[in-house]
Amino acid sequence: MNNDNLEKFVSNNRLLEVYGRLLTESQLEIMTDYYENNLSLSEISELKGISRTAVSDALKVSVSKLEGYEEKLGLLKAIDNLKSSEENKEVLEKLEEVIRNGI
Repeated sequence: MNNDNLEKFVSNNRLLEVYGRLLTESQLEIMTDYYENNLSLSEISELKGISRTAVSDALKVSVSKLEGYEEKLGLLKAIDNLKSSEENKEVLEKLEEVIRNGI
């Protein structure tokens, strides 16, 4: 995986962590299998009983939705801004915990 792909993978993983619960159950499962469980498109297609193309399309649509949420809500940008200030560290840790556990 080259550096650009790695950065995109990490970015999509962060988007999934913050906004994943806004996806449909099927989209969330596919995104989780791909980004968190490191399954290939073929492995996911076998598990779901759908084509590799359908998995690829679902990933593209899901990533697009997540990027749209970030564009509108800006939670990742806010988190990154908070991280730059030491005094906000405690608040940020609480915010990240709330996000992980569901709002």
